[in-house]
Amino acid sequence: MSRLVPMFALTGKPKKEQIEEKMLGFLSQGINELMLYARSGCELEYMTDEWLKTCEDCVLLAEKYGVKLWIYDEFNWPSGSCGGKVAKLDKEFCAKYLEIVDGEIVVRYENPYTSTADDGTMQEKRFSVDMLNPDATRAFISLTHEIYKQRFGQYFGKVILGFFTDEPSFSYYSSVENPAYYDGVWADYKAKYSRDGQKDFLSKDEGFYPRYITLLGERFAKSF
Repeated sequence: MSRLVPMFALTGKPKKEQIEEKMLGFLSQGINELMLYARSGCELEYMTDEWLKTCEDCVLLAEKYGVKLWIYDEFNWPSGSCGGKVAKLDKEFCAKYLEIVDGEIVVRYENPYTSTADDGTMQEKRFSVDMLNPDATRAFISLTHEIYKQRFGQYFGKVILGFFTDEPSFSYYSSVENPAYYDGVWADYKAKYSRDGQKDFLSKDEGFYPRYITLLGERFAKSF
């Protein structure tokens, strides 16, 4: 029988008493595992000390009442961006995709920002991290998992059972017309298929995309 682990969304700026009330509410229904979940509506800046202090309140209350916790490792989704912070560290951490311009292949970079909001601020773009870049993944882990370990490592395996990673994928910025790209993909294509990938892409060879997407999937499995 599968167990139920509800997402315990920390919205607004919850006080410890409010967290305790909600946690006891779940316990009263026989639910003793929860997932700490950062999402829209949270007024605490993600992964700051203020956010971690609220998580600490949750951990201490969970220890007190015998509740087990899981940590959702992202703000909203998909996992890999640390609330938009990863792509802003380095241009090479931004997703890359291909475009044909005047018969030439051009590598484009995703902008980690969306358009300007009504108040003049730039909004973060969730789908801008290069999931095919292992350095971007390492940056994500250092900004999330490692910080949680530093702060709550003593509770791992006791109160905190693990992390939940939500739907990381290169497909958010990939399409048949503009497939995702990583440095070295053409050499990998040549080695795997004994074909010139750039010529296949430019000629719109019907077998190009199935071959290419297979390469991207293999790269993704290694890099994230």
